Amino acid sequence: YEDITNFLSPHILMDPIDALYQKAEILDNPERKDEHLASYNAIIEASKKSIPEKKLAAQFIAKYLKFFPDMVETATHALFDLCEDPDTGTRVHAIRGVAAVSKEVREELPKMADALVQLLQTEEVLELDAVKHALESLLRIDVKGTLGAIFGRIVEGEESQRERAIEFFRDKVMKNAKELIHPFKDVEEYSYEQIKKVVEDVTGEEFRIFIDILSNFKTLQGENSNLIIDLIDQQAELNSNFQPDKAESVERLLSCMNLSIPCLL
Repeated sequence: YEDITNFLSPHILMDPIDALYQKAEILDNPERKDEHLASYNAIIEASKKSIPEKKLAAQFIAKYLKFFPDMVETATHALFDLCEDPDTGTRVHAIRGVAAVSKEVREELPKMADALVQLLQTEEVLELDAVKHALESLLRIDVKGTLGAIFGRIVEGEESQRERAIEFFRDKVMKNAKELIHPFKDVEEYSYEQIKKVVEDVTGEEFRIFIDILSNFKTLQGENSNLIIDLIDQQAELNSNFQPDKAESVERLLSCMNLSIPCLL
């Protein structure tokens, strides 16, 4: 019996979490390179097992992905699956893993950012906080790449996605605009071009939000404030659909006039 136990213990009796840490130790050991791929595959496979294994697998998948460029698709799909896990704690770990992938494998950042923006729809407070924190960390890695994902969902996402993306842009991105946007001319110009697309289809309140945001851009001060006025003019629709006998048209005109006044001072 002792011989059988000794034979089986490394394969069956080892605690699953200890087994995962063992795989990580192998990946950290350059002298065991011939075992690296099998160890990484075992970690990915653990993402389909128990909750503790899923949580640890999410961490290790992200940490070691940079060593396996051919495994990017498989690894990221495993993380995305974990982001939809029934267990909130597992989803939070997966969200952190998605953010970590963006740090370790920069070319994957736009895809990771898009996934995180979609996850802003969650109603779970802990999960939503994790998503926002992850997106904020991505903004500090690649602000334009992350903004591209945010604006992409505002323009093309489902209604619930675009509402949460607008809210995040207003409350989180612009809160840190002095650090993330205003110091960089190219980021302001990129944001302006994206906002031009966004305001083609927005509510009156959303339009006011974006005009207020643009009014703080350094690149849109002075003579360049005319670019904001042009957007307001398009929203007023004086050259096409303005109907003076319609209360909605008159209200839109008055609102646009009020928005344009600061640009003319």
